[in-house]
Amino acid sequence: MKVIVRLVVYILIVFIAIVVLCSAIDARADYFVLCKPGSEINVRAKAKLKSPVIATAFFGQRIETDGQEKNGFVHAVNLNAEACTGWIYKGLLVENEPIATGGRAQVFGAERIACRKYADGKVIRWAQDGETVNLYAISADWCVTDRGYIRTDFLTVNAPVNGGD
Repeated sequence: MKVIVRLVVYILIVFIAIVVLCSAIDARADYFVLCKPGSEINVRAKAKLKSPVIATAFFGQRIETDGQEKNGFVHAVNLNAEACTGWIYKGLLVENEPIATGGRAQVFGAERIACRKYADGKVIRWAQDGETVNLYAISADWCVTDRGYIRTDFLTVNAPVNGGD
């Protein structure tokens, strides 16, 4: 009887270990850096804005995470830098690879549209319906403009930056 109980306990421990490992693997995600092309973002030692910068990541760089999130930051792993891990503010990351672009876009879809400091970040100003903004980068959900981050579905491209109005 004791052997059966031990066997059941061992099987239960192995099952729990497998579930924990699978959930950790599922939590991993890849992101891409969304900022102005040619710019860089900070990788920090801790999940705090005042934490020391230990590395940088560049526009469009693929960022692998281990699924940890804290204070609006994600834990990046396998960085191509001296520091192999660090924390990146999630508002600077998107799920789809961004494209660097030059051009203009027109704001549409509402009386006023939020221009944010970062994707899903604090509103820093409002753009009016019909207003034109300069584009720097586009992802599936967000655009980096001269006014801040604006949701892609509120912009329509209408003219090249250096091509006139």
